[in-house]
Amino acid sequence: MSLESSFADYKKAIANNDNNRIYHALNSISLLYGKELEIKTIDNVKTLLQKPNRTGKLQW
Repeated sequence: MSLESSFADYKKAIANNDNNRIYHALNSISLLYGKELEIKTIDNVKTLLQKPNRTGKLQW
């Protein structure tokens, strides 16, 4: 999969408000650079933001 096709998939997913396809498109872009996305769902975000030893300012 190419960078261009991944961004095209992302654009379509945004237009259709399809969260699953948005994740897959962004993950495809990330995989082109050798990494898989760590955050896949809103539950992953919640878990991350609720960790007591975090140093970030965002909170759940």
